[in-house]
Amino acid sequence: MKSLLAFVFACLISCGVYAQSSACTANEDVVTFDFGTPQTTIATGSTVTWTASTTANTYSVATPGTLRGNTIGFALSITSVSTTAAVWVAGFPALGTQGNVPNSLDLNFNSFAPGDFVRMRMTFNRPMDKVRFNMYDVDRAAGGWHDILRIAGILNSNTTTVPLLVPTTAGRHTTSTTGAGYSEIDTTFDGNCASTSGVCNVRVDFANPVDAIEVLFVAGTGVAAPTSQRVGFNDFSYCVPRRDLSLTKTDVTPTFVAGQTGTYTLAITNIGGTQTVGTYTVTDIISTTGVLFVNPQTPGGGWTCTVATTTFARDTVNCGRSTALAGNSATTNLTLTVALAPTLTTAPIVNRAKVFGGGDPNKLTLAATGAVSICNAGNEGYRGGGATYFSGAATAAGCAYEETLLERRAALSITKTNATTTLVAGQTTTYTVTFANAGPSAAPGATFLDTSTSGLNCTTATFTSSPIGSLTVSPSTYTVATLQSTGVTVSPTFPPNSTGTFVFTCGVRATGLP
Repeated sequence: MKSLLAFVFACLISCGVYAQSSACTANEDVVTFDFGTPQTTIATGSTVTWTASTTANTYSVATPGTLRGNTIGFALSITSVSTTAAVWVAGFPALGTQGNVPNSLDLNFNSFAPGDFVRMRMTFNRPMDKVRFNMYDVDRAAGGWHDILRIAGILNSNTTTVPLLVPTTAGRHTTSTTGAGYSEIDTTFDGNCASTSGVCNVRVDFANPVDAIEVLFVAGTGVAAPTSQRVGFNDFSYCVPRRDLSLTKTDVTPTFVAGQTGTYTLAITNIGGTQTVGTYTVTDIISTTGVLFVNPQTPGGGWTCTVATTTFARDTVNCGRSTALAGNSATTNLTLTVALAPTLTTAPIVNRAKVFGGGDPNKLTLAATGAVSICNAGNEGYRGGGATYFSGAATAAGCAYEETLLERRAALSITKTNATTTLVAGQTTTYTVTFANAGPSAAPGATFLDTSTSGLNCTTATFTSSPIGSLTVSPSTYTVATLQSTGVTVSPTFPPNSTGTFVFTCGVRATGLP
């Protein structure tokens, strides 16, 4: 069993050394999570306790700004390879001094055969970037124990790149990679470090984001009949962006009307704890043909916009703003206006957008956030990016999405006039029939029809449109009989603010008829 004697050791490493000092960049805040008494080196984070003998605990972690709601869960179990089950030493897991660091999570189990192991799985409620932690008192003693640790990072249920293991003292450990995606550290030095020595400590560094970490604490083959295996864990840290922009979009009205304009309101929110720097930009792309951004856009509020063409005419707008946006969920709005073609029939109208820049380390450029085309209703408002998105694809960070219903409003009317008030049999007369669409939308499938009247024999009809040439009728070689039976159709649609006029020349066949 590992000795519990109080050795008098000088602190070969600083008492309370932490793993988090240099992992984060200038655009990120370090978040720390530690067991035991609060340490003065903790800039921001959480210090928690562990209830002795429990094997599952979940903790909330304080974070700068409003990147809150982070949790870390710990679940521990023991697996035995022999018929004699490996068991926890009474009172463990518990907090204790290991590797000369007080209040470490101390795992102490009785193993009865090489290969027995404790499995510790740490689970984060969302992917964490640049996770670091320390393992303490990873050592070996002849006839007593042989510590081997295997560590794997997991993201979306898949094993990620293995972590870097950095021993405090050279020559006491060897590191390797196992086939299961674990990084392994083996204690080759046969000598007890004791709980008050730091020479057998190891730092674990994950360069890639993880949402879970699995640690196997294994009884090695160096001791045929191992007894108590013991190791400690503490000083967890990861990085979150100081500036973290998210984007949501709403349509001002639930439906847009063909032939009119529509308005979108985009809300840009800085969820990080620090105000933005420089310019942040929104790129908005309409995916529906016949919907164009009004040019120029003048949203005010410090925004400057340019309209461009990506796939369809005037389907893209890029708006930048350099006015600093404070942290802690500060929001600024951007209003954009689109014009809908009167002939528009495609519905719903699809609009996607992304926000980037402003010093957000995960969204410095549009390319860093992924294509605007990946935005959908499910990933609107995603924060973070890279390692710090909440779920789904990391490249969906900064997305906004809106689908808007389309309504067509055509105002159709008809008037008929005749300059003569009295008709005499045998005379000819002229009727003027005007069909009009006051809009604002075009009327698809509109048909012009003037039924025949007993006593009138209409032989000719002429057609004009206003504006000139704005209407085409089908069939183009219509006859009076066609106009008075099935009618003629305006092709392809009856435009708004236009008229079609037929002038009929008719003979009067009977008396007493108007």
